[in-house]
Amino acid sequence: MKKSFDLPRLVRFAATLFFAFGFGWAIHTWSYLDDALRADGEVVDIVAIENTAKDSDKQRQTLYFPVVRFMTRDGRAINFQAGTGSQSPIHSAGDPVTILYNPEAPEDARLDDFASLWGPALAMAAMGAFALFLSHLLQKRRDRKQTLS
Repeated sequence: MKKSFDLPRLVRFAATLFFAFGFGWAIHTWSYLDDALRADGEVVDIVAIENTAKDSDKQRQTLYFPVVRFMTRDGRAINFQAGTGSQSPIHSAGDPVTILYNPEAPEDARLDDFASLWGPALAMAAMGAFALFLSHLLQKRRDRKQTLS
């Protein structure tokens, strides 16, 4: 008997990986928050980066990332580019922002907002949920075909 390719199982495996990466990212964020110090910063620039992938209209997308300057508790001025960008600039030069930074490595700083902290973990979890839903649909389709055969 020929063994068929088990697509639902493969998609469930992918869902497990997405959930695992999302959980790992959340653990990393919690660990970061345990040690991070909060500081007031100021947006000093906006960096526009053109995405090499094209959207559904065959247009290249530009993502905007704020560059923030803040002072550490020991008085050092640090500039960093936020790790999360947006399709339209959310901040402007001169905007005040709250940041979190690692006191051991102040260049490891993040904006203190939900998207910057939890966005990657939630995106992974959402992809995992979608993959799990897709595997369920594929399994139902396979079961229906086997019943009809």
